Amino acid sequence: MRAVQCRINLRPVFLRVMGASASTDPRAAAPVLPLSQAAEAALLNVVPPSAGLRVSDVDIPFGVDGRASIHTLELPTEGAQAPPLVLLPGYGTGAALFNQLLRSFSDRPAMRSRRILATDPLGTGLSSRPSWTADRDVDKAEEWFVSSLESWREKQGIDEMDLLGHSLGGYLAVCYAEQYPNRVRKLVLASPVGVPPEPEGWKEKMASRAWYLRWALSLWERGWTPHGFIRSGPWGHYFLSQYVTRRFPDNDHIDKPAMLAYLYSTWTEGADSGEYAMPAILKPGAWAKRPLCERLGALKVPSVDFIYGQTDWMDHRHAEKVAQAGLGPRMSVKLVQNAGHQLFVDNPGGTAEAIEEAVTAKSCL
Repeated sequence: MRAVQCRINLRPVFLRVMGASASTDPRAAAPVLPLSQAAEAALLNVVPPSAGLRVSDVDIPFGVDGRASIHTLELPTEGAQAPPLVLLPGYGTGAALFNQLLRSFSDRPAMRSRRILATDPLGTGLSSRPSWTADRDVDKAEEWFVSSLESWREKQGIDEMDLLGHSLGGYLAVCYAEQYPNRVRKLVLASPVGVPPEPEGWKEKMASRAWYLRWALSLWERGWTPHGFIRSGPWGHYFLSQYVTRRFPDNDHIDKPAMLAYLYSTWTEGADSGEYAMPAILKPGAWAKRPLCERLGALKVPSVDFIYGQTDWMDHRHAEKVAQAGLGPRMSVKLVQNAGHQLFVDNPGGTAEAIEEAVTAKSCL
């Protein structure tokens, strides 16, 4: 491991050991997660030292007279010429899986003219893990993430930002833009979950599918999460390793062992918390309880740019339908070649180019 990576990770470790955050909910304190920290450091090793990557835990208000922390990665800049770009990861991932994207940004002059920040949303990754209080209430679940993101923005001193969310992070980015449109200059949705409504007759169709699929959907409906399954026994590591091995191609830039270590440790090492967003926000089958197609046209932000992988399991045609309706902000839809749903892992260079086009207003309808 390069010495620079040791330096950028010593401060977060120190803050956790010293208990920098205090709360009426003891689980809201910055967690001590040594395996997750080590796995994160291994992934971030690809970011060149010249980029000056910073790792920190940002203290925010939480609950009644309490505090929590939001784990944050930052590519800083001096004399910023554009609003910061803030990255929200998808469900079950984390800010460190933007590692190759951060590396690509560090080589792009237009992107280095701004601060670039990536966070682990409250209750996930290396952020605080407060007790989940939203149950399966979609409004409370959305507010859990939106309010903590707004508190984080205030602590960072960000007046206006370009906000990018991937998958569930894309859904949450829309929720934030609904409440705080004056804080979002450009909204970029990378393969967002929850755009279309549940198709008519979908439940009836699923009733005739294989028993194991019906069983998995029933667990989802009762509030179970993939994290709970992985934590439930020694088979968890095997199933997650099979996913990483089969899902991602054998490309030199994809460090599968490091990715597996990061996912497994962040899923199993900390307390259960933000993972319950899945059954709270999404119905079985990943259909949103409050579909974005019914909300995007009412946004008061200047632009919404959708970015999908060429072989994405999220269907970009739903976004195209929303864009073609001509309601609300200017909208565009772009596909990244040689990429699936995890487009910033599959093709980080192509994804970085698409994001740069979106936030520098080079893309067109």
